[in-house]
Amino acid sequence: MADWQRKFENERDRRYSDLRAADQRALQIKETADATALVLAAQLQAEKDERKNDVLARWDVDRNTFLTRAEYANAHQNLVDRMDTAAGNTMGKVEQLERALNLSQGASGGIQRFRQNQTAIITLVIAVAAIIVTFVVFHH
Repeated sequence: MADWQRKFENERDRRYSDLRAADQRALQIKETADATALVLAAQLQAEKDERKNDVLARWDVDRNTFLTRAEYANAHQNLVDRMDTAAGNTMGKVEQLERALNLSQGASGGIQRFRQNQTAIITLVIAVAAIIVTFVVFHH
């Protein structure tokens, strides 16, 4: 029995040794995977931090290009004042143009009335002359 028991114990020891070796290989694989995961996590975090810093830097640049409320209000008021001035100048020119147009229309209206009066006088003179000629011809 001792021989049988020794074979059994040798087989048991060999299996335990194989299990320990497999456990050691699994442990090494796990440690390698953990180390690789840590490296990848560090790289991923570095990339995230870099993107975040880029976004923050762009925001900082953009923030310097924005107007403050006071700057906007001043620029807006300046624009309103300039538009009011331009509108006032335009209205003054429109009024001058209206006056000139009214004078022009008044002058051309006066000329037209003069021509109408002149035509009426000539027609009256011709009518009077025709009456005189008719009177002279028929009464002689």
